Amino acid sequence: MKTTTTTDDVAVVVVRLPRDFRDALKQRAALEDRSLASLLRVAARAYLQGDEGAL
Repeated sequence: MKTTTTTDDVAVVVVRLPRDFRDALKQRAALEDRSLASLLRVAARAYLQGDEGAL
């Protein structure tokens, strides 16, 4: 189910990552046909729900 997000619901987060870690995340995102931002949102939700095995 896709939800509509308004600009009031969105916060911008800037994260600096080591290049090799960033490249690994980009590769994983491509394998899952996701954007890097989408992959990070999924990982953050799984972490907050205590579901580390979902990644």
